[in-house]
Amino acid sequence: MTYLILLLSIIGFSQNNPLDHYVEVALKNNLSLKSQQLTYKKSQVKLKEIKGNYIPALSFQTRYSRAFGGRTFEIPVGDLLNPVFQNLNLLNASITDPTLPTMPVFGNAENEDVNFLRRKEQVSYMRVVFPIFNPTLNQGKQLHEHQLKIEQENLNLFQKDIVAEVKKSYYNFLKIKAI
Repeated sequence: MTYLILLLSIIGFSQNNPLDHYVEVALKNNLSLKSQQLTYKKSQVKLKEIKGNYIPALSFQTRYSRAFGGRTFEIPVGDLLNPVFQNLNLLNASITDPTLPTMPVFGNAENEDVNFLRRKEQVSYMRVVFPIFNPTLNQGKQLHEHQLKIEQENLNLFQKDIVAEVKKSYYNFLKIKAI
């Protein structure tokens, strides 16, 4: 007899209760609940992002450029130094004292044309960024952790309110049906 009661109770509990189905549908289709769940997920992502600031960041950047033509800048080296060299050469030629060392003969210097742009240029950077001391990171992390806990509690309370409203409505329905 006890086995029969146990079997009937198991069968009775295993059947779907319509109230459970109504609660499940209400939780699944409530737009306000979905909005709060989305806000909670956004807060979780924001907290992960804040925790990511503690991890060193490595970035590698390169740039390669080629330039053809462009502007040139003329530096008048020859115009400035050639009169000086000619004067030094005349002075060296006029010295006839054999005890002095002989000075070299200076030639003509040419004017220089310098391009503003280099023909080929490659720049590579590797950066490692790690916060050594930033108290705002820790405060921001604690603030978002508390905010996440509050949003979790609000979400749980909202779910409990929905479940309570569905159960009240179902109870009122059963009361009306019984009359």
